[in-house]
Amino acid sequence: MDFNEVLSQLTSLDNEVRAKAEKVYESISLYEKINLLFISICDDSKPDDIRQLAAVLLRRALFSSYDEIAKCADNTFVDQLKGHVIGLLQKGISLNLRKKVCDVASELSKNCIDGEGNNTWPELLNFMFSAANSDNLELRECALLLFNSLPSIFGNEQNKYLDYIKKMLLKSLCEGSSETVKLAALKATTSFILINSDDKAILKLFAETVIPMLQVLNVLVENDDDEPLLCFIELAEKCPQVLRSSFNPLMEICMKTITNADVSEKIKFSALEIIVSFAENAPATVRKRGTNYLIPLVTQLLMMMTDIDDDPNWSFTEAEEEDQDSDSNNIVGETSLDRLACAIGGKTVFPIAINIISQMLQNADWKQRYAALMAISALGEGCHKQMLPMLDQIVSVIIPFVGDSHCRVRYAVCNALGQMATDFSPNFEEMFHDKFIPNLLMLLDDNANPRVQAHAAAAFVNFFEEATQKVVLNYADSIAQKFEEVLKVKMDELMKKGTKLVLEQVIVSIASLADVVQETFIGYYDRFMPCLKYIIENANVKELRLLRGKSIECASLIGLAVGSEKQNFGIKVAGLEDKATACEMLVCYARELKQGFVNYVEETTKILIPLLKFYFHEGVRLAAAQSPPYLLECAKIRGDAYVLEIWNYMLPILLNAIENESDKSVLSEMLVSLADCITTLGMNSLNEQQMQEVIRVIDTHFTEHFERYREMQSKREDEDYDDDTEEALIDEAPDRPVADQQWALCVIDDIIEFCGVKCIEYKDIFIPLFNTNLKSPHTELRQASAYGLGVLAKHGGDTFAKVLADSVPSLVAIIQDPNSRLAENIHATENAISAITKIIEFNNSMIDVDAVLSCWLTWLPIWEDEEEVIYVYSFLCKLLISNHPRIFGADNCNLPHIVSVILEVFARSVIEYSGELGIKLVQFVKVANIDSSISSKFTPEQQKVLEQINSIQIN
Repeated sequence: MDFNEVLSQLTSLDNEVRAKAEKVYESISLYEKINLLFISICDDSKPDDIRQLAAVLLRRALFSSYDEIAKCADNTFVDQLKGHVIGLLQKGISLNLRKKVCDVASELSKNCIDGEGNNTWPELLNFMFSAANSDNLELRECALLLFNSLPSIFGNEQNKYLDYIKKMLLKSLCEGSSETVKLAALKATTSFILINSDDKAILKLFAETVIPMLQVLNVLVENDDDEPLLCFIELAEKCPQVLRSSFNPLMEICMKTITNADVSEKIKFSALEIIVSFAENAPATVRKRGTNYLIPLVTQLLMMMTDIDDDPNWSFTEAEEEDQDSDSNNIVGETSLDRLACAIGGKTVFPIAINIISQMLQNADWKQRYAALMAISALGEGCHKQMLPMLDQIVSVIIPFVGDSHCRVRYAVCNALGQMATDFSPNFEEMFHDKFIPNLLMLLDDNANPRVQAHAAAAFVNFFEEATQKVVLNYADSIAQKFEEVLKVKMDELMKKGTKLVLEQVIVSIASLADVVQETFIGYYDRFMPCLKYIIENANVKELRLLRGKSIECASLIGLAVGSEKQNFGIKVAGLEDKATACEMLVCYARELKQGFVNYVEETTKILIPLLKFYFHEGVRLAAAQSPPYLLECAKIRGDAYVLEIWNYMLPILLNAIENESDKSVLSEMLVSLADCITTLGMNSLNEQQMQEVIRVIDTHFTEHFERYREMQSKREDEDYDDDTEEALIDEAPDRPVADQQWALCVIDDIIEFCGVKCIEYKDIFIPLFNTNLKSPHTELRQASAYGLGVLAKHGGDTFAKVLADSVPSLVAIIQDPNSRLAENIHATENAISAITKIIEFNNSMIDVDAVLSCWLTWLPIWEDEEEVIYVYSFLCKLLISNHPRIFGADNCNLPHIVSVILEVFARSVIEYSGELGIKLVQFVKVANIDSSISSKFTPEQQKVLEQINSIQIN
């Protein structure tokens, strides 16, 4: 078979013919292949598509094997190839072939710039200069194509040619060029700007090219060509500063495009993407210069969200494909609104949006009401600070739509309430449980609209994830009853009709309910588990695989919630298709069963640890990252040698994963896992070599972290920097300064704890930090500082007695603040109480202990920070056992309060009755023998605990 025939058959539609040709092609030596391909490109007698194919194959060979070509052939061969390529570009060949040959020239040129930036192919530069100034538009386009493919072609002489480059590009953008030349010039200009995006001088010089580029954009968009729009999207994403001086003309073109009903969706969406990307990457510019455009922009986005089909079968569609279509008008509008709000901030977007939304909610057209409710969902993240003070008003407006006449509006209510439960947790759950739960339970009765039912059930999952057990327990019976009713109805529908959308979702909701109410779920166990077992045993066909997987997950979570009394159900992990679910279940078993899981440690380790590199699914990596400390804890029962064997297998894989992980949430989990492993194994967890490797990997991330911090600082120097920019920078997780400060304080806390009295060497560093941050507006800084003072009291020694005494007023101020018990402040408050507790117990020589104790008792109970609860209540127990007069008060007047604070921690399930501390507290309550006149003043939850304590028999 000759080479002409090989090329022809490489494009054959016959698989056998094409495979045979590919085999012959691969058997040809590289040197001969390059020769034959170039001869074919130059052969005028061959069909143009064959010549183009030869050019594509030649470029591919140069890309993959240039070094090999340079080795197997002398310099003369490569130089001749370069000369022939330039000669071919100058010939009269078809436009498509010329483009392919330009790609070949670009690939060759990439290998002609040495390590010092010298271009060793000056002939190509000369051709570019000549072609760019040619009256032959095809040659001019050719020069621009080359420049676009390799904008660094000038190497280390680029600065010398800057004026020439600018004139070359402006000439092709502005003069009477063809549209193809202008488009090529626009692409080339974009590539050159992007490759020099860090050079402020070049960006300033080339800002002059933007207006001509916009003129080209304006013309080509009208011809339904989205390529220039894609160029501007890249500029908006990667180099928005070059567009700043032309912001208004850019916005005029984009707004004209997205509001034009006659343009295609690809054009409209690309124009919208330019605006949103610009807002995301230069938000201060949009806030400062885009005032006149924001109202029409937000209006347009909301109107796009109303563009939905009124499908009569929507309610019964099992798959939600149309809702997930990212290219549909309504989804693009919704995601763009979300992104815009997150980018430029709720202070700018929310007043505009809420004014329009209010009108839409009153519209007779269901699509308007639907879009308005979906918009509220979309705005929650970006407008969080603006919506939080208005939550009561917003929820009051939303709730009546639960009874809307249109099912899609009721669906949107579920979406809005579920999203708000996530975005505004834990405030939402605490404030609106009495509105959320009854109304969503009502929507679970909407059997005529399964999609609404499923979404209502999904909203419960959001609510349960953030709600406290105390809140949910008040409704547990009614929720469980409704879930059971739905489960039975949908099981029957599955048998008769094969429908499973609501069934799958309600099973997930049942699992979430079990997870939040924990052991209380034992009362509902027999109402749900038989149905779940039936599904697991019988749903073996492919169509029911997801249903079976969710049932397994639900059954496992129920088992973990209710404990060993009912947990007699097992699964085979190999049977799960859902890797993430399988991994999560294994982690659950290792965590809950502890050393009872030891027989499976080795096998589980070899399954989970390699999945730290499973880059196809972050959920798998998250689960795998959580597993190491639990598996090591399980392994301890078999001795140090076995634990060390497991650890030496885990550590290199874990460190490699930490070094290469790009997802910040997964990386954070991996780092926490490494820390927990070291804590679990203790002082001898790392040998010297391992220690150096850990330090190297962590140092890499430190370097990246501080580089990101420098980038944030550069944004503060931007000419459009404003207060909203600063607010956005502060809110950027995990790089915000507050997080950095908290991290630093936590490191200091650990240094004090583990170095003890030797920490005095650093007192001039950490004492001012503690004192300053006790008064910080950021609760996490107050918490870390308060915790540090408590550690200092316990481990720092008598030298710090004066420092600790001086800190007491600031700690008291945190505790006695009117908002100290709000969810966002509670951890700082409880750490402040614990810090004073430790000062009283360990370092009290310079405080009036009796005076402080009198106040201290009034600050109880605490319940949120479990570690501090145990410590504070242990100290309380010591005081009670010693009959401390300041605690009991005159004539035991403090006894009712003491009993109530003990009952409260039992009511909140923070301390176990059967634990060492729990037993002592139970004994005290029983001995106290509170009469009914006092106990009647306790809360219903406390009274219930008191009854339970009185029923406990003490040996």
